Amino acid sequence: MLSSPYCILQGLCSVAGVGADPARIPLSLGHHAFIVLLTAVVDEFGIDKANEKIKKKLTLANMLPFTDGAAQAEALERELLA
Repeated sequence: MLSSPYCILQGLCSVAGVGADPARIPLSLGHHAFIVLLTAVVDEFGIDKANEKIKKKLTLANMLPFTDGAAQAEALERELLA
């Protein structure tokens, strides 16, 4: 088993085809794969029927790391979850 911080999801190294060199996987690929996985779970189990804003919250979680500060993060949150 590979023990690199880049192997966020087990098996991601194999799926990405990097074999024994997990350093070739950008961290954003793992992040994106996790968001796709969570969205699939939300769709499959109908979680969005119980919480209408769940997909907007996933979008917010995906975009927050790219904000330039607390003010921009709060503005993004207001825009997405309004």
